[in-house]
Amino acid sequence: MRLLIWGASPLGGWLAARLYQAQHEVIWLADTPLPIPLTGGLELVSGQSRQKINGLRILTEPQDALKPLPEWVIFAMPAWGLSRALTTLAMTAAPEKLPHALSLQPGMGSLEKLTSLLGAEKSLRAVVTREFTWT
Repeated sequence: MRLLIWGASPLGGWLAARLYQAQHEVIWLADTPLPIPLTGGLELVSGQSRQKINGLRILTEPQDALKPLPEWVIFAMPAWGLSRALTTLAMTAAPEKLPHALSLQPGMGSLEKLTSLLGAEKSLRAVVTREFTWT
């Protein structure tokens, strides 16, 4: 399954890395500057555990990440960035060809934004309660 994780957030990096470890075809779209350089790869830290992730594709341009279209887009960015991302996604293909999407934004309105573009059958929303930070 081809997955696009859209968002330069700690959650986005963690999710992209975990899905990549599970052998999915994953692209992490970090379309805003990251607070730390990832030239040496991504390292996941949880308690005393450290895992180095190498080989994960990290792109910075939405146009590059959306060709070809993924099967799923997971939006892992702050809520204020979702409208801009959805506008960019909408310009890539006809509505019936757009991928399924999952919104991980807290707050209200994200599911409504997804369904207005993709329809209810292609839209999901989840609430994440775990805290993710850059180290």
